[in-house]
Amino acid sequence: MTSALAAEEPFWEPGTRNGYHAFTFGFLVGELIRRVSGKSLGTFFRDEVATPLGLDFWIGLPEEEEPRVAPTILPPLPKLGESVFFDQALTDQTSIPYLVFFNNGLYLFESDSRAAHAAEIGASGGITNARGLARMYASLAGGGRGVALVGSDTLARMARVASATSRDVTGLIPTRFALGFVKSMDNRRQRHGMQDSVILGEEAFGHSGFGGSAGFADPRTGLAFGYTMNMMGPGTALNPRGQSLIDAAYQSLAGPVATSCARDRIEHAKPLRKLVKGVDRKLASAQRLTARYERTGKVFAGCTGEIDATLGGLQMPLAELVK
Repeated sequence: MTSALAAEEPFWEPGTRNGYHAFTFGFLVGELIRRVSGKSLGTFFRDEVATPLGLDFWIGLPEEEEPRVAPTILPPLPKLGESVFFDQALTDQTSIPYLVFFNNGLYLFESDSRAAHAAEIGASGGITNARGLARMYASLAGGGRGVALVGSDTLARMARVASATSRDVTGLIPTRFALGFVKSMDNRRQRHGMQDSVILGEEAFGHSGFGGSAGFADPRTGLAFGYTMNMMGPGTALNPRGQSLIDAAYQSLAGPVATSCARDRIEHAKPLRKLVKGVDRKLASAQRLTARYERTGKVFAGCTGEIDATLGGLQMPLAELVK
């Protein structure tokens, strides 16, 4: 797999776009681990993470654990117009969403097989429960049973935004990522079909899973969170089930995250929200102007990508203020 990735021609000029690597990222990271440590990804994870933390968590499930695994129940496919990602995946065989969904050996439809569970597929093959997921992230949120997986400098880098864009080339929605982790992404004000979101504290980092599972660490609050299920929900990020649990966890800490500003009765917040909304409209106008200039040849495509990423990186924090 890594040889195939190494031989693959880039889909766009590096540095001009970014797109989520739904399956391939795990193989790339796994190969780096193998070359540095001499261990496979699953073995390294077992020795360096799962065993020290006492986790019931596997990348490459032993056969004796197989009877404990609950089979996944796939959600119904969304109707046309309900998801920009699935609209392309189901109608355009040349699109990246189609390649993500179908150019994987139909893994999604074989993911409950013994072979799939035994395989060390880093991006989608981890098998655990909510307790194991939360305990893993607890080690990054200030509580790891005395086990420190990384140093403070590395932890700060893990929480830092590394890329942000108003249109991820794969998911086709605005995204924000740290180095291998999802950052808070509030797309509720996007148009219908582009509203998939993962709303966390600003310093939190983690990842959602297809179907709505989620795990993250928030070092500022000391919160570690894990949510798993076998009945998958709609969307490509979180859905109301997982998000409502995250909201409840933050609200129990007196730090609501996804509560709408419309419910905020603090009068002095109104002028700030008005100002932020005005800036947000200007950024959206700049994005439309950039797209028009690209179509008419006034701006090179590479410049458009850089402008788009910059504007998207500004828009996302603003969206947090005007929910």
